[in-house]
Amino acid sequence: MGQPPPISRSIWSPLGYPLFRVMWLGMTVSNIGTWMNEVGVTWLMASMAPSNLMVALIQTATTLPFFLLSYPAGVMGDICNRRTVLIALHVWLLISAVALTVLARLEMTTEWWLLLLTFCLGAGNAMMRPSWSANIPTFVPRAELSNAITLNSLSTNISKAAGPTIGGLLLVAAGPVAVFALNAASFVFVLGTLVFRHPRAFHVQTQLPAESFATALRAGFRYTRNDPELFALLMRCMGSFLFISVFWSMLPVIVLRELGAGPHIYGLLVGGTGIGSLIGANLLPHLLRRATRNQVFGGATFVLGMALLALAWTRNYWLLGALTLVIGICWIMLFSSIVVASQSTAPGWVMARVLALVMLVYGGSVAVGSALWGYLSDAFSVPASIVIAVAGLLASLLLGKRYPIAQEGHRDLSQRPAGPPPAHTADLAHARGPVMVTLDYRIDPARRDAVLDQLASMRMIRQRSGAYFWEVFDAPDRPDTVRETFLVESWLEYLRQRERLTGNDHAAEQRLLELTGAPPRERHFVASRGR
Repeated sequence: MGQPPPISRSIWSPLGYPLFRVMWLGMTVSNIGTWMNEVGVTWLMASMAPSNLMVALIQTATTLPFFLLSYPAGVMGDICNRRTVLIALHVWLLISAVALTVLARLEMTTEWWLLLLTFCLGAGNAMMRPSWSANIPTFVPRAELSNAITLNSLSTNISKAAGPTIGGLLLVAAGPVAVFALNAASFVFVLGTLVFRHPRAFHVQTQLPAESFATALRAGFRYTRNDPELFALLMRCMGSFLFISVFWSMLPVIVLRELGAGPHIYGLLVGGTGIGSLIGANLLPHLLRRATRNQVFGGATFVLGMALLALAWTRNYWLLGALTLVIGICWIMLFSSIVVASQSTAPGWVMARVLALVMLVYGGSVAVGSALWGYLSDAFSVPASIVIAVAGLLASLLLGKRYPIAQEGHRDLSQRPAGPPPAHTADLAHARGPVMVTLDYRIDPARRDAVLDQLASMRMIRQRSGAYFWEVFDAPDRPDTVRETFLVESWLEYLRQRERLTGNDHAAEQRLLELTGAPPRERHFVASRGR
């Protein structure tokens, strides 16, 4: 990539790296098309649907695929070549966009066709995002990762500023067919970027066979279950975006149905959130130099809740524009914090799965929330629906103490494989298993509690990287000895576990070694069945 530019505190500094710049530009063009398309289908649905629920279901159709498909897609993004995955999914997106364009041109669109094809586009988007986002650490140095991730989120919001405005004006000037056709064209542009500029190499360097889909599926869940920081992120994501989704489901109802505005007005208001996101992204690095990410997340949640409360009764276009600006500022701070923190907790071998789980929780929360707020607005009123959502959002602030969002950069996630396994295991078949590994530690009785505390931290490390059982055993006849025991599914999984060690894991092992004073006696036992 040539001589890299100096590291900068500017949010825009990752654009100095050519590979990141061209991939970011491709995604931004695609996002503009996606937001144009969303304005088109939302306006079309509002013009033909008999209820607020059907309009709100556009958001459900867009985000439900994240709940249903993003995790399997994240598994594929970790075990397959991401370039191939991304090309195949953009072909799917192109086909879906062309189908929507043709139906609109033939005047065959109905409420259910709109929902179905919106779901198809959402499915492609949901399955593409884990692989795309997981690639970002390979495009820039690690010191630029936080800015690069924020810029990746900002791509969506820059597009949110331009796409809805262009889409709304184009709807007035040329109708929905032109909007849908331009969205299809945006996927052609991205396909060209992927084919000609995306690196062809596999993203993880390994000498071992690729994981099977089922094994990788379980490994991702096992990693998440044993990482408290990631679990906290998922809880905060669900607790926030379930209620924030009221904005996206109720804004078209307020603007297009209650105020009777044209699509260009709706597009401009949605574009206001994009402009707000640009402002928020530039403010975020300055705020993070003065407060923790957890504090910024809580503050943005409170301000967004107040803006939503004002939205419940505001029917003036200028005031609506000001509120969408504030909501955009807060939204990028919340979403970027979730994504940055999740990518800062996961090593490369499981990155796409971790991001996919975040997207699963986000998509499921927004999909359920959008349908719920649409139903409540039909059953009661739009203001009542928003007030209930704001109450839930403000209550979610209580999660900040129990599930804080950790600061990025405190983990060394560089891959540092252990040395080769013992020579006498060289002929073991990969499929043999389960495998039991024992490590016997000689300890000073005065340091026993400290050793046991450090071993407890090893439990999460072993289980995150592959162990399905872990325990520490005492020897009644040897009070100066403790045995750490863990089991993995097969000899191949044990080799993968050794390969997955990070700098952070090695540091934990080194602290244990300092406490015990000598390396443990390590032995391996393989199940005898299958001989």
